This record gives sequence, C-alpha cells and structure tokens, in this order.
Amino acid sequence: MYICKKCNATFEEPAKQYDSVGYKYDMCPYCEHDEISTAVPCRQCSEPKPNDFEPFCDSCKINIRKEIYEFIYDMQVVAGWDKELLDDMLTEYLEG
Repeated sequence: MYICKKCNATFEEPAKQYDSVGYKYDMCPYCEHDEISTAVPCRQCSEPKPNDFEPFCDSCKINIRKEIYEFIYDMQVVAGWDKELLDDMLTEYLEG
C-alpha cells in the first residue's frame, strides 16, 4: 500500500506518468502529486502513514500535544499548582 504525502490518500498502486523527456515516474492517482511513500501503520492508532521512520502519525502527535497542554493548564490554572513545582515534577518524571 502507498500513501500520498500531499493529500494523505492511500492506494494499492501509484499512477504512472511520463515527463517531457520520456522518463516514467510514480504519482498519486488522486491529486497527481509525485511525493508518495509506502504506507505503514501508526504505532498508536494503526492508521496508515508515510514510512518516514517516525513511529507515530502527525494526527496522534497533535492530539497528544493538545492533551499535554490541557493537562498543564488544568494543573496550573484550575488546581492552582505552582508553575516551578509543576515543571520540576514533570522533568523528574520524564527523566525517570
């Protein structure tokens, strides 16, 4: 399976096109963009993503970043935890 890096469409076989010199190249059959990749599943959601040696798709990274920001906001603003203390504890947790 392949995936287009522009429109994120997945397809079994890329479309073939010839350039002005006569060289054949692969492209997306939907948007005709020539930046395509083999598709691999995201380690979190299993949706297809480009094989770019990253284990997670952009959507999962955006969603977890949003969740982290909301958590930190809630800890600071809603629960009233001191920013420095929160930062120290998060750093301690992440450094293991």
